[in-house]
Amino acid sequence: MVDVTLGQVIWSAVKPIIKIYLIIGTGFFLAKRNILTVETTRNISDIILTILLPCLVFNKIVSNIEDSDIKNVGIICLSSVIIFGTGGLCGIIVKLTSPVPKKWFGGLLAGAIFPNISDIPIAYLQTLDTGLVFTEDEGNKGIAHVCIFLAMFTLCLFNIGGFRLIEYDFRDILNPVVDEENQNEKIESSEGTRVPT
Repeated sequence: MVDVTLGQVIWSAVKPIIKIYLIIGTGFFLAKRNILTVETTRNISDIILTILLPCLVFNKIVSNIEDSDIKNVGIICLSSVIIFGTGGLCGIIVKLTSPVPKKWFGGLLAGAIFPNISDIPIAYLQTLDTGLVFTEDEGNKGIAHVCIFLAMFTLCLFNIGGFRLIEYDFRDILNPVVDEENQNEKIESSEGTRVPT
């Protein structure tokens, strides 16, 4: 058994958070200096979502998941669906029990259904797999499990269309022509049903 000091425990807990805040601070600094424009940020996001993230997922899952782990993969997929469903139910409860603005229903559901399930767990696992808490193999397997959650998140958010929940809040802005046509139809139908005096 390895003797671990309190300082090592505190440092291992704080180190991933420091990493994340350094990344956030770097992005904030680059945006303030106008090095990261909106278009540059969008391009970086596209590169991360379409190239880097799938490469990470593929690398970690293929190299750390074996045939004997297929049961665990099924459990992780089922757990993610249950987590997303529970989040959606909690979002509806919040909507019904608190003064949430009427035009913010889709964003509320999206925020409740789709939690942040990749950045912080991966940062912690990569920090804790130095042998202090986990071995490197255990850390890699943990990252592979997080990547399966991330794959389910991506499937539900993009492929199944969960992002449309956020679009729902902006339907008046995104479809002003349709709203004008509906308004004109209502006016015409109300004029047509008037009884002449």
